[in-house]
Amino acid sequence: MSFPVIHNFDHYYKDTLEFLLVPRNRDGSLFDLTDFEATANIASDRRGPDNPTAAPDLTPQKAEIRNGKVAVAFDTINLDQPEDWTTPWVYDVQIKTKVGVSPPRTHTLITGNLSVMGDVSP
Repeated sequence: MSFPVIHNFDHYYKDTLEFLLVPRNRDGSLFDLTDFEATANIASDRRGPDNPTAAPDLTPQKAEIRNGKVAVAFDTINLDQPEDWTTPWVYDVQIKTKVGVSPPRTHTLITGNLSVMGDVSP
């Protein structure tokens, strides 16, 4: 596997950002997603040794596995204040083994920064 991919997005306020991920093994073959579920989150900070209790500031985003691909939809509708647009948001999309599948595994497929900006439409 050659993930996570790091990709930064510029995103318009109140638009839905949709994309498909097609995870592959190192040899180029499709990664088998049969035993996995997808999750996606946006937050204002990352968890880590220096910040172990960071919590996502937005609700979990939509991510689902369809036909061997991970479909993702980020919706920033909860960013109601212009000051939220200047927050340096971060995101990640992960696949995790379904409950009962052993051994439990988590793989981050893509991660990066998400900049939110106002659009020109009313």
